[in-house]
Amino acid sequence: MKNKLFLALVFLIIKSVNSQDIDKLIQKYPTEDVVGLNLSEHLFISSKKNKLDIKRVVNKRKLYITNEKKSSANTGVYYDNFHKVLKIEALTNNINNDLRNRNRRNNHIWKVNNYSDKDIISNGVFFGDQKQKTFTFPAVTEKSITNLDYSIKTMDPHFIQPFYLFNNFPITNAEFSVTVQKGIEIAYKSYNLDTLNVEYSKEVNDNSTTTYKWKFLNIPKAKFDYDFSPVYYLPQIAVFIKSYEINGEKKNVLNNVSDLYGWYQSLITNINRTNQEEIKNITTNLIKGLKTDEEKIKAIYYFVQEKINYIAFEDGLNGFIPRDAASVYTKKYGDCKDMANILNEMLKYANIPSFLTWIGTRSKPYSYYELPTTYTDNHMITTVKVNNKFLFLDATAEYLPFGYPSPFIQGKEALIGISKNDFKISVVGEVEKEKNYSEIKSKFNFNEDFNLKGKHIAKTTGYKKLDFNHAFDRKKEKDKDFIRTFFKLGNHKTTFTTKKISSLSLKNDTVQIQFESNFKNHVRKIDNKLFIKLNTDNLLAKELVKHERKKYAKKINYKYVTKYLTSFKIPKGYIHEFIPKNSSFENPKFGFETNYKIDNNHIILEKKIYINALKITVKEINTWNTFIKKLSRNNKKSIILKKL
Repeated sequence: MKNKLFLALVFLIIKSVNSQDIDKLIQKYPTEDVVGLNLSEHLFISSKKNKLDIKRVVNKRKLYITNEKKSSANTGVYYDNFHKVLKIEALTNNINNDLRNRNRRNNHIWKVNNYSDKDIISNGVFFGDQKQKTFTFPAVTEKSITNLDYSIKTMDPHFIQPFYLFNNFPITNAEFSVTVQKGIEIAYKSYNLDTLNVEYSKEVNDNSTTTYKWKFLNIPKAKFDYDFSPVYYLPQIAVFIKSYEINGEKKNVLNNVSDLYGWYQSLITNINRTNQEEIKNITTNLIKGLKTDEEKIKAIYYFVQEKINYIAFEDGLNGFIPRDAASVYTKKYGDCKDMANILNEMLKYANIPSFLTWIGTRSKPYSYYELPTTYTDNHMITTVKVNNKFLFLDATAEYLPFGYPSPFIQGKEALIGISKNDFKISVVGEVEKEKNYSEIKSKFNFNEDFNLKGKHIAKTTGYKKLDFNHAFDRKKEKDKDFIRTFFKLGNHKTTFTTKKISSLSLKNDTVQIQFESNFKNHVRKIDNKLFIKLNTDNLLAKELVKHERKKYAKKINYKYVTKYLTSFKIPKGYIHEFIPKNSSFENPKFGFETNYKIDNNHIILEKKIYINALKITVKEINTWNTFIKKLSRNNKKSIILKKL
């Protein structure tokens, strides 16, 4: 029986694409190495034995126009603890070329016989449950057609995977459908379908099932010229089950945010049931003598941040359930849920209103109101209420100053767990640019080689300090390029010597760095004149948006202000002949200004650069580029000294 089905499948593949079709595709896609002939996913949702049964059936068929992308013959099917691979069949069809398999009756067919299971470890994840059933399509060459059929069972109705049109090659036909048994209510949310050739239909079959279907034609290959996560731009359809009936009783799954929150609450009901006396005693000693709630919160926050190491885990439902607070303290490590839990537990022992909070990072474009599912969030933090305002605490972000949300959750919806049945959705604020401040004071003079020799004091606060701490941690011992690369000063010919770093501790709001420099190629001597570039930074030199990237919004990690206060002592025997005019570019989202003046035989340059947005929209890209170009021209201007 199995062989008959296999032969039937082979027949359909042969029939669907002949040599004339291939020639037409080669003409249609002259610059492509691979073209998708078909991508279809069919989702079946029914109830069996009083339980939901969710199965996804997938077909992927590709044509290899050339031999250049044979590496893509190495592929696989992803799964995890929530998704089980039921069946997988893969083959290569070489009927349109001369490659034959003499060991088979259908000698143009090469079937995959070996599949391997491989662990997939994401960046920054210590342990995860993601796996891939890997294999290689055999005998792939020019004009080969590969065919992959597989089916996956979704083990928990809260984890129906979205359908993505995401390929690095064009696809001629694609289809996504959902067939739902009567008594099961679903909802769906589509994103980024407006630019595609798509046909939608809904069909009721014999009053027992309903099928929702989307058909796509000529899907272009995915672009990768964007700063934001691909899911911001990829065509996708997210399906979720609102409710279903069992024996005449209606059961909600994800009918709204309340259902999602209720399910999350069910996962944390039994946490911290062991003896938490040690946690309580530590908290009591930690806050002894502290008078205000803010002082207590700050002490507990920095304690967790310093004592508990962040290690990411992704392990089925264990990836959603915080581990016991006492156990986390004993082991001295935990993931985001564990750190949120121990922080929350300690704050409660300090009588601080504190709440576990679910949130999606900026890599997720979704809203709880539109998509009340587990795909909307991917992180857990702790929220406290101080002076009737919510304060978002994320102890996983090493070196993050107190009072700041993680940079990657700014502007995102937070699902705050007030009580067992009550929650609040609150948007995390964007940190003002003035709170992420850098200042570099520089004093320059000449050395004997007419190089700029400088002494500098730099100060950074907020997210700027966070970045400095991380960069300082990563730098190699005696790293001569550390100052240059972090502060974006000079070039590879510039040398720096760090003299002193102060207030690097978490509990200090500002870090201060003292260093010295030697800038080559910033002074040119022509006859009796010296041309000197006092703009020694290149902060935004590589931020011009070019080519295809102009079609997508530009991502900014955080708002900030950077100031440069530069003083140059005019050497004896010279007078100033020319000083550049003051310059500026003002926009609500970004800008700069420079001011020159003479003060007691010193030339003073004051420059400020500010970014006041987390995103530069497509409509604003040209204005942004104008800003970057004007700043670049300004940085190239020189003062002129004349010899007496």
